Amino acid sequence: FFFFFSLVASPPKTPSMTIISVAITTKSGRPLLARQFVEISRLRIEGLLAAFPKLMSTDREHTFIETESVRYVYTPIESLYLFMITNKSSNIMEDIDTLGFISKLIPEYAGAYEEAAIKQNIFDLVFAIDEVIALGNKEKVNLQQVRSYLEMDSQQERLAELHEEARQREAQNIANEKIKAIDAQKKAGILPTGMGSHSSASYNPNSAYGSSHSSDSYTSRPSISTPTPSETKKSQNTDTGPKKGISLTKGSGKAQSILKMMEESGELDEVVSSKPSASSKAGSSSSSSAPASAQRLPVHIDVQESISMKFDHDGGLDSLSLKGSMTLEVKDAASGLVMVKVNNQSSLPVTFNTHPNINKAAFNKSGILASREITRPFPENVALPVLKWRSTTTDESAIPFTVNCWPTPASDVLTVTLDYELTKPELVLHDVDIIIPIPGGNPPVIQDSTGTYKYDQRAHELHWTFDLIDESSSTGNLEFTIPKTNSTGLFPVRVNFKSTKTFSGIEALDAAHVETKTPVRFSQNISFSSEEYVIV
Repeated sequence: FFFFFSLVASPPKTPSMTIISVAITTKSGRPLLARQFVEISRLRIEGLLAAFPKLMSTDREHTFIETESVRYVYTPIESLYLFMITNKSSNIMEDIDTLGFISKLIPEYAGAYEEAAIKQNIFDLVFAIDEVIALGNKEKVNLQQVRSYLEMDSQQERLAELHEEARQREAQNIANEKIKAIDAQKKAGILPTGMGSHSSASYNPNSAYGSSHSSDSYTSRPSISTPTPSETKKSQNTDTGPKKGISLTKGSGKAQSILKMMEESGELDEVVSSKPSASSKAGSSSSSSAPASAQRLPVHIDVQESISMKFDHDGGLDSLSLKGSMTLEVKDAASGLVMVKVNNQSSLPVTFNTHPNINKAAFNKSGILASREITRPFPENVALPVLKWRSTTTDESAIPFTVNCWPTPASDVLTVTLDYELTKPELVLHDVDIIIPIPGGNPPVIQDSTGTYKYDQRAHELHWTFDLIDESSSTGNLEFTIPKTNSTGLFPVRVNFKSTKTFSGIEALDAAHVETKTPVRFSQNISFSSEEYVIV
């Protein structure tokens, strides 16, 4: 089995068409790819391909073979043969040059001179070959032009990617909210039903603000009933019968094979996460009821902050700008008359802008976000942008995260060392991606690395990634070598990261009712990310 590609429209038969086909076969003669550039039947091309290994000779010193009708120009590439079938009137020197150029496309678009790699990227190879040969003749193109032609942007594809990225960000924000809600419950000593809590079945939302009201004032949480002795005995009698089905225990070889299959397919995590613990069985009669605090509360605050930094080759800061926004959303009318206490003190020189309907004097004086008219509630189900801020500085002590690139040329290689430092230990960075361009398209040879790395063969970029960088992993380095080239090709270096804590420290601290001053429970989502971090 091999891939047979032929032109849909039959090109005119002219003497100028010299290249009949480009093919890749194994050393045993099994075809992997054959791209035709003239009108030719499948039976005919299969005959020409089958004849090639029979014409080969172990003591042959030339790289071409002539028959009565065609000429084979070939080159061995590891365990494969790359060859062209041309007519006998072609210029053999140009054919050899064309074949050498095509051989450079294989590692570029397949990644390696291997059968599996070629099969996996076969259409990319065909598209690349089509940019080199048209109507049986070589086009005047170089490798960089082929890359440009094949990487033409599609506006529809870009829009689809942006839409998908927006959906992923939304899903990530929801996940962050749920994680923070669970963390808040743990700190308050409150666990969802079915999580092994044996404490009081009711929760007072005002307890977090020091209120002394009875815990019976909050009754939306279902109570936990204790079974009577008769019910317990009945349950025990019911469970004494024989158990049917597959028992996934260590004593069963069949069960172990099933467990292994589930683990490989990713289903085992779902089974384990959904299986109740022993404590939850003892402390809960139902695991389906989740607390409302795991979702957005009636008052929800969303804080978004992004940073842009630009550095020169030597690591000097050219510019640093920070911008952020806070939105407030009220889900019901009862929570409309709310005021929010904000931490508006920052180590950075921050300029604030409040919404026209916000009492600006109260915010400037005490960091309180409240409606300008005290009796006017916030609108329901509207994410209202109540606060914006920005900061610009060239003070290098304000940099939260630094990356330096140190290229060192040698006789035949260029050694590149990168290092990073988290200069603000209170920050915790997630999904850190440091992107280094690799000039020349040759994969780098990694000498030393903290974190993980991956080379993007298509984009010619090395990705140095970390799931998490915090105070315990505040420094790291990466060292690699590439064939000697101009070090300016290693720039610009780009850095992407995210965090669930703002760099400026601006966030909501408390919320209360405007008239009664009673505390109001609220949920908050915080996102800090790098909009642009570049070393030029």
